[in-house]
Amino acid sequence: MRQGDLASDLDLGVALLGALVSAGYRNAIDDKLHDIPQDAADTARQGVANAVQAAGSTGPHAQDLLHAAHQSFIDGWQQAMWAGAAIMGALLVPTRAAPQPKAKDTNHSTHYQQHSWSVQLGRIGAD
Repeated sequence: MRQGDLASDLDLGVALLGALVSAGYRNAIDDKLHDIPQDAADTARQGVANAVQAAGSTGPHAQDLLHAAHQSFIDGWQQAMWAGAAIMGALLVPTRAAPQPKAKDTNHSTHYQQHSWSVQLGRIGAD
């Protein structure tokens, strides 16, 4: 594997985990925004940074919004890590289950002995 291939694979993995964190955040925060003003709730659904920014305009709901965003981010992160662990486990199973190739026979004396026997057998037949 070339170094560029590994970097590309890592980039893809990070992007996939980031998408899973984002989706997990969005799914988790919807249930936590019932008491938050609608405009701030809509902004918070876009991402955790947006929620932090919107918290400043929610007055007494600021701490609730920050807590909801924090908890939702953790929920999304946990979902992404479990998914990543499951994917890694699934990728490792085939490598563990695949039979290992047998070592190549480098014992030249065995080949020589077999050849020697066939030559001797050939002589016996010639007598």
